[in-house]
Amino acid sequence: MAKNHYFDYVIGRSLQAARQNAKINKKTIYTHFQIPRKTYDRYENGESSPPFPLVLEIWMFCGVCSIKDLGDEIIKELERSSYGRTLLKWLINKKTH
Repeated sequence: MAKNHYFDYVIGRSLQAARQNAKINKKTIYTHFQIPRKTYDRYENGESSPPFPLVLEIWMFCGVCSIKDLGDEIIKELERSSYGRTLLKWLINKKTH
């Protein structure tokens, strides 16, 4: 996998993990957020990167309330990039506001 696509893959895994942990099917996600099915599939498959606010909204919709909800492996991968660290910081800080 090309290095520039690796982060898209990690974000896709985080979306998939959040959705599966919440026992929510893909159709519910792409219908609720009015995302074309193929676009959401590309997000989850790591073929395309969703906008920062959309990642956060999907995580919240799926009940991701802390970084622990994402799992250790995904957290470690997110910490490898500034975008990922920003997402994780948002999750940490939202509990204090």
